[in-house]
Amino acid sequence: MFQKDVPIVENIEIKPKNYLMTFRDAEIAGRSRIGQFLEFKAEGLENLLRIPISICRVKGDLVSILYHVVGGGTAAMARLREGDTINVLGPLGNGFPLDVAAG
Repeated sequence: MFQKDVPIVENIEIKPKNYLMTFRDAEIAGRSRIGQFLEFKAEGLENLLRIPISICRVKGDLVSILYHVVGGGTAAMARLREGDTINVLGPLGNGFPLDVAAG
């Protein structure tokens, strides 16, 4: 498990209030498994708790998440752009073997 600031590669709105965020980090990508999640720290005093979001995709050193804007924390995440950083904790959870996912 890691806690670090990671660089955002993309954060695009794929449909109203739904975003695909991709960040680059070889350590987190290398340790991530299907079924795990990450916790994100959104900026701002009103966002004291981390936001848990499932991992959507890992490709090389890139990790992607899908999220829906529902409150102040995810609204702050939606304002981030390529080149910004976000604090990530994870990967968390047990995940499960790939052969179970394929069956």
